[in-house]
Amino acid sequence: MQSQLDRIDNRSGMGGSMFKPNMETPTPLYVQNMEFAPDLERRLHLLLAEGKKIQAIKVLREARNLSLKDAKDYVDHMDQGR
Repeated sequence: MQSQLDRIDNRSGMGGSMFKPNMETPTPLYVQNMEFAPDLERRLHLLLAEGKKIQAIKVLREARNLSLKDAKDYVDHMDQGR
């Protein structure tokens, strides 16, 4: 099966080199520039400090009516900046 996947990668020109496991995806500007009430931001930081990243994503989605991807990108960005 692995050889079939390698063949597909080579045929598509991707070769696997484009996708690096540790490559960070930049957070979209519209997510980076969101401004939140201090209480919401404090709550998100507290949840991240407690290791509750999924809960932080859920809180942000509900508070700002964001898509799962946008909320996750923002929380990931916050988590990297801790």
